[in-house]
Amino acid sequence: MRLAFSIALLALTSACTHEESPETLFNHALAAMTDDSMRAAEIAAEKAAARGGSDFTALRDFLLGNAAFRRCERAAPQSDTRQADPTTYDDAIANVERALGFWQRSAASRADWPEARRNVERGLRMRKALRSRREQAEKERRKTLKQPERNKEQGEEEEQTRNALAQRDPRALSRTQLEQLLAWLDAKEQQKRALRSARQRGRSRDVERDW
Repeated sequence: MRLAFSIALLALTSACTHEESPETLFNHALAAMTDDSMRAAEIAAEKAAARGGSDFTALRDFLLGNAAFRRCERAAPQSDTRQADPTTYDDAIANVERALGFWQRSAASRADWPEARRNVERGLRMRKALRSRREQAEKERRKTLKQPERNKEQGEEEEQTRNALAQRDPRALSRTQLEQLLAWLDAKEQQKRALRSARQRGRSRDVERDW
């Protein structure tokens, strides 16, 4: 059925002549949108606006907004924001911005067009959500980049501590100082064990995930 519809749509588009009315052209645009042929829909809508004047200019803007929003939905990453590259949101955000521009123009063209106003609200919600998800992905990326630096600093600090302890004469320490030193070393060891355990739990969650 989809193939047959596409063939019929192609035949209609090929049959377009200069005598076709803007109404017919806009019907071609709607049919192309139904068939998910967004580029064909945009071309037909532009032709309808060129021949039909201001009324069809508003309809064209409404349809172009729909096409841009559909591209936005396709471009938006579907994975967890913790795993997404922040730049993968750029195309989706650019398309929702484009959709908003078209919808806002169509909504402003006349007062009795609630569908256009609802689409503007829909676009604003999508833009806010995409920006929030991109910001979260950027935070996770920065955190991942900083982790090796923190590990390096911690390793350097521990190395300095070991060198300092190696240079000390244990006989020069009092009983209280020895107890404090042993308690400090025990605390450091517990911290390292806790960190290893947390990392192992994180890897386990990644292995169990099946989506």
